[in-house]
Amino acid sequence: MVGEIYLQIGQNLLVNPGVKLEDIREVHSHHMALLQCIDFLEKHPHWKLVETEDTALSAKHLQQHRSRHNAAIASQLAADLFGLDVLAPNIQTMKNNYTRFLILQREDSALKWTIPTKHR
Repeated sequence: MVGEIYLQIGQNLLVNPGVKLEDIREVHSHHMALLQCIDFLEKHPHWKLVETEDTALSAKHLQQHRSRHNAAIASQLAADLFGLDVLAPNIQTMKNNYTRFLILQREDSALKWTIPTKHR
């Protein structure tokens, strides 16, 4: 481990262009993203929640299938990449939500640090 970074996570309800809230029947996303948005999702008990392996992949599949009855929970970047509309922004329950990412590098190619870092 050669470092770490904390990124603020914002979850959004994404749909294909023209889809309205009342059109939605299913919401697809990674199980952790669904949990992060539970307060929002509980306001729509008729929606079926579908767990997927990845938030961005959920957005990609939404765009590929052009469904008018499905939505995805993913980032603004995913919406931009796949031409999706953000129907509801920042739907995560915890508005100050950060995820810690570790920076890994093979030991034989690791840089030698002269300042204190979080490594062995």
